[in-house]
Amino acid sequence: RVYDAIKSLQSQGKLNKVSLSTVDGNNENTDNTNNNVPSGDGTPVNLGGIYLWPLDRQFQTITNPYAHRSKYGLHYGIDISVPEGNNIYAIADGIVRDSRHNAGGYGHYIMIYHPQDNIRSVYGHGCAPAFFSPGQTVTAGQIIMRSGNSGRSSGPHLHITMGRGDGTSPWDMGTYSSGLGCSFNPEPYLRR
Repeated sequence: RVYDAIKSLQSQGKLNKVSLSTVDGNNENTDNTNNNVPSGDGTPVNLGGIYLWPLDRQFQTITNPYAHRSKYGLHYGIDISVPEGNNIYAIADGIVRDSRHNAGGYGHYIMIYHPQDNIRSVYGHGCAPAFFSPGQTVTAGQIIMRSGNSGRSSGPHLHITMGRGDGTSPWDMGTYSSGLGCSFNPEPYLRR
């Protein structure tokens, strides 16, 4: 179903350049670009998928998936293990919608709207405030924040949530505090 939806969006011109390798299980490089960019030197990872992986290549372990948890309900995103102080990258070009601290939830976080696909991404638990303020633009692969353990967190990690809409309406927000929204599992859409 996801593969067909992506193909449909591509044919309608509503989705930017995409490699379907992570969706259809085929790891072949279909767009003739180098999808094996070494990282660890500050360069973002480009390993297939639709959006950039938000961390350096060595940080790939998902410790908490997008799934229902009996105690807390749906976990609206994925948690990726990463020590404090590492770069977090914008997954695509966009406009910062929110950037602040929420002690009871995401801690230091940043929300970016990606108008080209009408989706938003939220990055949580930074070690300090994000490097951008609402209204500023960011580019894919730009460092937006450093990883941390702020907010409601059991250890250092990046929580990333993706969803439809620009994040200006409460119905756009898929956070564990609201239980509302149009969030979706970001994992299949991130280049690993």
